[in-house]
This record gives sequence, C-alpha cells and structure tokens, in this order.
Amino acid sequence: MRLALGMIIGVALVVAAFLGFAYSGLYNVAATRPHTEVVHWALHTVAQRSIATRAMEDVQAVPNLNNQTRIAAGARHFREACVQCHGAPGATPSPVGKSLMPKPPDLAADSHHEWSPAGS
Repeated sequence: MRLALGMIIGVALVVAAFLGFAYSGLYNVAATRPHTEVVHWALHTVAQRSIATRAMEDVQAVPNLNNQTRIAAGARHFREACVQCHGAPGATPSPVGKSLMPKPPDLAADSHHEWSPAGS
C-alpha cells in the first residue's frame, strides 16, 4: 500500500513539475533557435512514430506508384505545398524555408533512406 501511494505521489510530482515548467514560459520555442537535443529527439521520435502509425491506418496497400496521373498529382502537390520549405531539384527553399529551425530536410536526397512507399 505504501509503495502504491509513493508511486502515485511520485507520478503526481513529475506531472506537476512538467506542467509548472510548461506554464512558466522558460523554454524558448522560437524558430530562430535550435531545440535542445532532448526536445529535438522527443519531437522527431513522436513525429516519426505518428507518421508510421497513420500510414499503416490510411493505406491498405501501396498504390501503383508508376501511374502517370498519380505522379503528376504528387508533383503538383509537392510544388504547391513543399518546395517553399524543402526545395527541389533546381529550386532552392524560400527565405522562410531556409530560416526554419530545425532545417527542413532535402526530401529528394534524404527521405528515401528513412521511408518506404508503405510509410514505415
């Protein structure tokens, strides 16, 4: 019983400390400064796991990636929504994209190492 009570109090203290820190405003979230290694790791890990989980939920099977209509739609979407921050072959990121922290990855060079068409 004492052990359970101690664990409950310990968890409550950790939660209170986290909330106190979160509400204090001490952590600088400005895009002009890089995150600490711990925060960068946490955000990166949460993003990677979230993407992998949603990809598994949303796609029953990998679609035909050689379909010309799908390729054209993907290129159009990339040009409209992604090039500004990530750049593209022959196109550098915009000044806003260049100033982001962390720096957006070069998707043409980096993404194939980390993701498969199935999203994992």
